[in-house]
Amino acid sequence: MRTQEKSALSAGKATGRSLLKSAMLTMAAASITTTAAFAQQAEHFDKRGKMPSDSTVQVLDEARKTLPFSDKQDFEEAKRGLITAPETLQIKSENDGLAWDMERFNFIVDGKDFKSIHPSLERQAKLTTQFGLYKVKDGIYQVRGYDLSNLTLVSGDTGWIVFDT
Repeated sequence: MRTQEKSALSAGKATGRSLLKSAMLTMAAASITTTAAFAQQAEHFDKRGKMPSDSTVQVLDEARKTLPFSDKQDFEEAKRGLITAPETLQIKSENDGLAWDMERFNFIVDGKDFKSIHPSLERQAKLTTQFGLYKVKDGIYQVRGYDLSNLTLVSGDTGWIVFDT
């Protein structure tokens, strides 16, 4: 591990939380928001939309029965390398307004199955809710869970290289 990297990480969780907060603000400012549909409503969430057809529900139900959703290895791997998790899932703007609110997506992990969402897509959405700062390997870190992309931080010889992927 480089000296610069050691000193950056030696301050402990407080430094990790500061780095996480700074990275979260960066991601919030640069993100393109994707809004998920609340699928198990009696009527469509949009007045112009309609509920899934019986044949669509049948295809999705069949997928739930045949795909290996009991395999939790991806969920265990997604947790590997966690340095620190945020204290809140809301990111405040400079004027104390709300810049980014991941709490509005809690419905994804509430344990419900959604009739109109393909179960593989629902599973992928749950995998992306692993919020926090992660160490991938020496010199490479990621902020995950705040959008469909990850913020990757690479410790270089002269400073940090940041990738918004």
